[in-house]
Amino acid sequence: MKSLSLSKWKGDFHFRRYVQLNIFLLVDYLSVCCVVVDHIGIYIDIEMS
Repeated sequence: MKSLSLSKWKGDFHFRRYVQLNIFLLVDYLSVCCVVVDHIGIYIDIEMS
């Protein structure tokens, strides 16, 4: 019984780490998108003026 709960806890831990990594990747992706959008906006401003 004890070993079963331990393996479940380990599984939860790995799942949490997996979710955390995905959140980090998502945040990185969003920040890159923001930078790209900023650059495009600046480029359009320069082209228009």
